[in-house]
Amino acid sequence: MLSTTTSRNILEVVDGKNRPLGVFPESQVHFHGLHHRSVAVALYDRQGLIYLQKRTESEPPYCGRWDLPASGHVLAGEAVQEAASRELRERTGLRLAGFRLVSLVDGRRETNYEFVYVFNAGRIRKLRVLSLKKNRDGLLLDSRELSMLIQENPETVTPWLVYLWRLGLFFR
Repeated sequence: MLSTTTSRNILEVVDGKNRPLGVFPESQVHFHGLHHRSVAVALYDRQGLIYLQKRTESEPPYCGRWDLPASGHVLAGEAVQEAASRELRERTGLRLAGFRLVSLVDGRRETNYEFVYVFNAGRIRKLRVLSLKKNRDGLLLDSRELSMLIQENPETVTPWLVYLWRLGLFFR
């Protein structure tokens, strides 16, 4: 297994059926449009509102757009559950266990050829202070509000958030 420092940008490439083929640098995976894996973690507050965070100006692509608070690549040698925990910890500071896998979305053009493992991290008690701790803008939205945001202002959210929303993967 690769160490975290050397494997940070090394991804496992998979075929169109999500079967492992080999490992390559992230830049090559995206340049060549190769299939690979990623995770997306949805967080909800105690009332069931979904939490979105605004991507910073230093988070390409789609800087400054609303997105799920934790998403990213599964690194080579990393289990998808570990990747979800790592992304959540790195992006929000939260250390949670017991995520529920909601769906595995096929790798296609709309997902940048990523097989996306979508997790629900459950309802979090202190979600309102999360943005303040990480110095980021945050939104809590109900299903209707999320629909309005996406339909009326699609340019303010990431394309993959729109795609996952169209698949009906939130508020289940």
